[in-house]
Amino acid sequence: MSGAAGALPGRLRLASLLTLVLAGLCGLFSAWDGFSLLRLEELKQAQPLFQSSGDPALAERVWTSRLVALEHMREPRLVVLFALALACSLTFVACTRLLRPAGFPRQGVRRILVWGLVAAAALRTINGAQDTVLDQGTAEVMRQGLALPEGLSRSGAEEVRRMLGPAIFLFTILRTVLVVGPFLLLSQYFRSPGVKEWVAREDGRTP
Repeated sequence: MSGAAGALPGRLRLASLLTLVLAGLCGLFSAWDGFSLLRLEELKQAQPLFQSSGDPALAERVWTSRLVALEHMREPRLVVLFALALACSLTFVACTRLLRPAGFPRQGVRRILVWGLVAAAALRTINGAQDTVLDQGTAEVMRQGLALPEGLSRSGAEEVRRMLGPAIFLFTILRTVLVVGPFLLLSQYFRSPGVKEWVAREDGRTP
């Protein structure tokens, strides 16, 4: 990895900025979901987050189903969400210190960054599995209560309802992969020989 003395290589700068954005957003949303789950009793009294202009009763059933599923997995989901928020926070701070060491050895910070990314990827995978369970319940309620066009044949209506569950499942998996994939790729990049060499060189220049 080339670069002038003290200059941050472009590829490393880009990877670091991506890490900051990804870890920051993932940590923020995880903490938000965790604190919302702490207020589950208040959520039960609230209106559905998304009102359906077509079928308010269906929106109510979906909301109730989701709250029941959340109640059943409340404790393990809280642990995962706050652990994920902590891992993302550690990753964010480590990446910041890699960019601006402020007296910290970059090699140690790089190791923390790598393992923070791996931990965040593992926890986000578990969180994604929990999301899949929640969304499966949502899909079942929607499959039973979804209003379809009157001109649609019986077989066509059954096919639409049958495909609803897999479509929601694939969306949930895709949402997880779009976060976990970059976390793992970034962890591999920060443990690459080029990054190690640059970090060792920069640490050697530090008085």
